[in-house]
Amino acid sequence: MKFNELGLSAEILKALDILEYKEVLPVQEKVIPILLDKKDVIVRSKTGSGKTASYAIPEIEKIDWMLNQPQVLVLTPTRELAKQVAGEFKAIGSYKRINALPIFGQQPIKGQITALKQKVHVVCGTIGRILDHIERGTLDLSMVHTCIIDEADECFKLGFLDDLEKILQTLPLCNMALFSATMNDDVKQIAGKYLHDPVEIQIKEAKEYNTNISLYYVKVTKENKMETLFHLMNEHKPSQAIIFCNFRENVETVFDAFYDEGYSCCMIHGGLDQDERLLNMQDFKKGMFRFLIASDVAARGIDIEKISHVYNYDCPTTAENLIHRIGRSGRVDRRGESYTLVLDTQMKYIERMEEELDTHFIETYAKKSVMSKELATSERVHLKDEKLSEQIMKLYLKGGKNKKIRPGDIVGAILENKNVTFEDIGVIEILEHQSYVDILNGKGEMVLEDLKKRKIKNKMIIVEKAK
Repeated sequence: MKFNELGLSAEILKALDILEYKEVLPVQEKVIPILLDKKDVIVRSKTGSGKTASYAIPEIEKIDWMLNQPQVLVLTPTRELAKQVAGEFKAIGSYKRINALPIFGQQPIKGQITALKQKVHVVCGTIGRILDHIERGTLDLSMVHTCIIDEADECFKLGFLDDLEKILQTLPLCNMALFSATMNDDVKQIAGKYLHDPVEIQIKEAKEYNTNISLYYVKVTKENKMETLFHLMNEHKPSQAIIFCNFRENVETVFDAFYDEGYSCCMIHGGLDQDERLLNMQDFKKGMFRFLIASDVAARGIDIEKISHVYNYDCPTTAENLIHRIGRSGRVDRRGESYTLVLDTQMKYIERMEEELDTHFIETYAKKSVMSKELATSERVHLKDEKLSEQIMKLYLKGGKNKKIRPGDIVGAILENKNVTFEDIGVIEILEHQSYVDILNGKGEMVLEDLKKRKIKNKMIIVEKAK
């Protein structure tokens, strides 16, 4: 099925085409019509199957651009996933001028409060910080027509059940959607209490894990574990790979070893500052690093297209952990490989996961090798949103509420250029001392040069391409 067979608007189809969304994936084919029909839904589908777009697309269609209050609330277990989901909404909704705001902890709440006073259509956030804003009275959910809980099982596993219920109790009557790769009793409890006659969808497969991924294990000792990992890297020469560890201390140990050997790498774990975590993930997604060493904080919902290999430096102890780790590779219809380093005492975990998933791990060995110079440098990855950025330019204006600038003032100045129409103007954000505006349809450079010569509110304003 093609997206143009779903009755979607021209604006969404244009964005999907630029983002290279070709065929409608199975989960999208089932979910999009249901959410467009304003029905509740429970979805169980493997990670990497296209779940985010399956709810972003119909919700963007339903948003009333004129309303200033949030109309869609997306709850996630991690800040990385909240940021990624918001980015997906903004990318797919770019030609509808949809503004999506990620909200999470360990980020200045004052800036979030300011951002929430703007025209925000979608709020994507972690449960703790969303509840914090609700209790402060800084997040108005009165116009929310859809609430989505992404990676629902992980939200409950992290102990957010009580806080989640407090959030749901503040919502108006609205559609509910639960998405997860796995389900548990807490998910069923929430579904029974807050969802009305939900449609249940399970994308059936022979096995519950992503079968696009080949599973291997390598027997190691504590003494040769790191050396074995290096040999695997040099043998496989992955385009991009994630190395998972069970503990933050091990993340730092592996990172230090890779860095000392000259490998192109970065790391994330729960002990890093929020800004550093987000920057490292962003740089890895852009292809600035070949290897990401991570704790399980990165195992959920992170969509990076060209990860060819996943390595478990520490053996996962449950099938669920394995599913979400290896799901970072083999996204959508790509093939991937997973290698798990196993001590003799850990073979019981491999056997247990084989039994639970009705699968088989293939034992393999690492060929001795020297470090490849190729792995010492990164290889830029061409991202989907880079293609979108060729059509959309964000402009920075040195002036905001302090100069009493309003969105209409910016629109008026832009439209003085007869070669620009209202359809070429995207999201406008007015802050205290600066403003931002997205220029669509490849007209950014023209508008930038034109605005440098025009007055806004009878004053010359500095205008630059946003960094």
